[in-house]
Amino acid sequence: MKNRKIKTLILSLATLIPALLFGQTSELTLTLDGACRLAESSSLSQFINKNNFLSNYWQYKSYKANFLPELSLNSRLLSYQNSNNLRYNSVTKTDDYVHTQNLNSNISASIRQNVGLTGGSLFISSNLDRNQNFGDEAYTQYASRPFTIGYNQKMFGYNELKWSRILEPKRYEKAKRQYLYGLQQLYITTCTYFFSYALAMENLKIAQYNIGQTEKMVHIARERFKLGTYEKDQLLQLELESNNQSIKLKECEIAERKSREKLMSFLRLPTTKEIKIILPSVYSIQIDEREALDLAKASNVQMLENELTLLQDKANVARTKANASFQANLGLSYGINKTDGMYDYKKQEPNNGTIPNVYKPSFDDYQSVQLTLTIPILDWGRRRGEVQKAKSQQEVNRIKVEQSIIDFEQMILTNVLEFNIQYDKVKASERSQQISEDSYKLISQRFMNGSVEVMQLNNAQMKRSSALVSVIQSKFNFWKSYYTVRLNTMYDFKQQQKLEVDFDELIKRY
Repeated sequence: MKNRKIKTLILSLATLIPALLFGQTSELTLTLDGACRLAESSSLSQFINKNNFLSNYWQYKSYKANFLPELSLNSRLLSYQNSNNLRYNSVTKTDDYVHTQNLNSNISASIRQNVGLTGGSLFISSNLDRNQNFGDEAYTQYASRPFTIGYNQKMFGYNELKWSRILEPKRYEKAKRQYLYGLQQLYITTCTYFFSYALAMENLKIAQYNIGQTEKMVHIARERFKLGTYEKDQLLQLELESNNQSIKLKECEIAERKSREKLMSFLRLPTTKEIKIILPSVYSIQIDEREALDLAKASNVQMLENELTLLQDKANVARTKANASFQANLGLSYGINKTDGMYDYKKQEPNNGTIPNVYKPSFDDYQSVQLTLTIPILDWGRRRGEVQKAKSQQEVNRIKVEQSIIDFEQMILTNVLEFNIQYDKVKASERSQQISEDSYKLISQRFMNGSVEVMQLNNAQMKRSSALVSVIQSKFNFWKSYYTVRLNTMYDFKQQQKLEVDFDELIKRY
């Protein structure tokens, strides 16, 4: 029974291993849509695009955290001091150097909440201090502030929180649009590599076909030359054309290999894998120019970028104006405190404090009010110059944005006009290809009959080759133009829906 199981396992492995080995080099059928999906899942460009978005996402999360309560715990675990310090002697009414040796420690907890409307911050804190004195008059002292509430406010200054509430949500929205924009750019790049390989394969097929046909014509011409019915110069022209096509074939083989390797590298596929290209079909669709323009204005990242530029300039002007004027900082706090522990000089003995005692009533009140002013008196026009510089930059950017909008609108209209004629160009190239194919067959037959010269045959062959390439080139232009319109409008006119991504799901995956 055991031997039978071993034999079964060996047979299974013998069947599986060749399948795995041959499966690795099996042919991959690749469509344009499939290539785009592969690029989206595995290309380096998309990896960078995803991580750029995630970086902006975490920046947005950090911004939102600024408006949430912040809980912190701070501690000075040990602070030892052994030195001579200047102290006031109440007996002699003089300042004397006194040798001190002590060990300090501190712990505090606080909750802080930023106030977006004013730009200030509200806080509640609690802290405990311990001080241990060494020497002849050694004792331990504790001091507590069980509860302190306070508020800090920068007056007449730049409100960073207010402007971040205006700018950061738009920056995050820009990051979303930039991700979609990068995704559409990825499709355009994939389309370029895809059709570059398709064109290289077609050129190789044409070169192989042409050299076969030319060698056939050379053979016929030599036989006719032997019979004296064909001129020597005509034969030499055919032989020259055959030689040129041999060189062309080698060049096409190299070009096909290069374009294939570029496509495989971009899609991160093994270069040993064989691929078969299936060209996409085209479809007739007319895009309304005004609809495309409205969609682009509402969804394109460039329009949001323009808006952000103007808002950032306003923020910069507000900041420089605030920095140029006098500044005031107000700090208010109220709480309770208590100390326990001292050296009793009357009894000549230490009275060590304890932690429970500093948290028992009664407590002393603690109040603090601070108001600081910074008033510029003479700066030789530096602050005024900074304000004027910010205003000048704001004006420059305003003009740039206006020009950018004009150029953007013109670009959208041009892209739509170009796309709307691509379908007709594809159909025209297909008709031209069929005509050139029929013409070449007719002229080839006439050449065999001796009624057509070499020049006419070569010309017909060149037109046929050009028409075949033109069909693929026109399809490439169609799809590149289609993806360009999608990129600028963030809209799929084929499916009649907006281009969207589930960003919540994207964030969860990473």
